[in-house]
Amino acid sequence: MKRILFASVSLWLFFSAALHAQYQGLDFYLYSSERVRSVENSLQYRLFPFSNASFQINGQSSVDDRLSFNQESKRILLNLGLNITQLHILHSFSSDYQSLFDASDLEPSPYVNKTAMLGYQFSYLPLDSLSLSMFSKGIFRQEQDRYISGNHLASKGYWLGSNARFSSSLGNANGGISVAAERKKLAWEAYDLAQLDSNFSLSGQDLAWDSNFNLNNHHEEIYTLNSPTASYHSSYYSLTDSQDRHNLSAHSAMQYSPGQRVQISLAEDYSQKRTSYSSTNVRNNADFLNQAQLKLSVELPHNLALDSDASHSYAIKDFNYNLNTRHTENRHVGTKL
Repeated sequence: MKRILFASVSLWLFFSAALHAQYQGLDFYLYSSERVRSVENSLQYRLFPFSNASFQINGQSSVDDRLSFNQESKRILLNLGLNITQLHILHSFSSDYQSLFDASDLEPSPYVNKTAMLGYQFSYLPLDSLSLSMFSKGIFRQEQDRYISGNHLASKGYWLGSNARFSSSLGNANGGISVAAERKKLAWEAYDLAQLDSNFSLSGQDLAWDSNFNLNNHHEEIYTLNSPTASYHSSYYSLTDSQDRHNLSAHSAMQYSPGQRVQISLAEDYSQKRTSYSSTNVRNNADFLNQAQLKLSVELPHNLALDSDASHSYAIKDFNYNLNTRHTENRHVGTKL
C-alpha cells in the first residue's frame, strides 16, 4: 500500500499541470539476479511560489529481496522543505518521514521502524566568507517490538546543532576555520558531537605551503534491547555503555624551488585516534601515526633527471586488553636517475 501511495504521489507531482515547477525529476532503477532483486524510485520536485521562497519535495523508495534467506527489506524516505530568503538571512522549514521494514526467515517477526522529524534552521550569511547557522528538530520514532507481536515501542526526542565558518585571504595567503556542534537525544539513542577544522595555504614564486588541522570529539550512548520480564510486559531498552571517540589529524606540505631545475618537497602527517568505553574498559584502544617524507628533484644536462626521496613512518597501536601495544616503524631511501 505504501509503495502504491508513493508512486501515486510521484506521478501526480510529475505530470500535474496545475503546479509549475522549476525542476522536476523522476528516476526508476531495477536490478535482478539469481540471488537479489532490487527496485528503487526517486523523486525530486522544486517550485518557487514567491520571489524569495522555494518549496521542494524529495522522496526515495526501495525494495530489496534476497532470495538466499528469503529476506525482504523496504525503505521509504520523504522530505518536504520550505526556504525563505530575507537579505542575508535564510529560514528553512523541513519535515522528514522515514519508514524501514525488514523480514526474513532468520527472524521470528518483521522489524518495522518509523521516524518523523519536524525542524527549523536559521542561517546568517553576511559575507561569502562568513556563515552562521543553527537548527533544531523534534523527533518521534516508533518501532515494532521484536519479542511481542503487535506491540510497539515509542520514543520522542530532539536534535540540535550549530556551525560557523570563516575564511579569508591576504595576498598569496589563504586560511579558514569552521566549528560545529550537535546533540541528539532519544529514548534509546543519544550522542554529542564537536568538531573543529582549519586550513592555511601560501603560494609564491618559489615557495608553496599547505596545511590543515582537524579535531573531532564524539560521545555516544549504547543501548541494548531486552526481552520482557516480570516487571516489564514488553521489551525495553537499557543503557549498557557509553563510547567516546577522540580524533586528531594534522597535515603539512611544502614545496620549494631554489632554482628552475631544482625542486624540494617536504610533507608530514600526524593522526591519533582514541576510543574509550565507560563500562567495558577492556575494549579501549588508541592509534598514533606519524609520517614524514622528503623529495628532491633535479634536472641535469643531457636530458637527465635525478629523483631522490626519503620517508619515515612510526605507528603505535594500544590495546587495553592485556596492556598489549604494537609499534611499527618503516624507513625508506631511494634514488632514481
